[in-house]
Amino acid sequence: MMSSVPLSLEKGGSHLTFVKRPKKKYMEIVNIEAATFQEMKMTLKHFSTRIRQIVGKTLTKNTEEWLDNQDVCTFLKISPRTLQNLRNNGSIPYTRIERKIFYNKRDIWNFIEERNIQSNKRV
Repeated sequence: MMSSVPLSLEKGGSHLTFVKRPKKKYMEIVNIEAATFQEMKMTLKHFSTRIRQIVGKTLTKNTEEWLDNQDVCTFLKISPRTLQNLRNNGSIPYTRIERKIFYNKRDIWNFIEERNIQSNKRV
């Protein structure tokens, strides 16, 4: 858990002064001109807005589209070993995050459609 460091704001003329008061024996003082502070605030606000836009687009594209091993096995009615074979031979693409494997729902549907087309050609 991070400890919070109290800050105080002192305004003097055209400068804003932030005084950082750590629990140590010394104090660090940072002076920033008011215009520079306002420019930093606007830049940070623009950056924050842009990040929210990017994250929002990503979330709307990818929300609830990922399945884990158990979901795919249940969905395809196959065993975990069969799923592993499909991964190993490249039939189903996957993503590994740390030790967990995820499958894009769209890729699973593509796999099913490819198998249906192949089985229809055999008939």
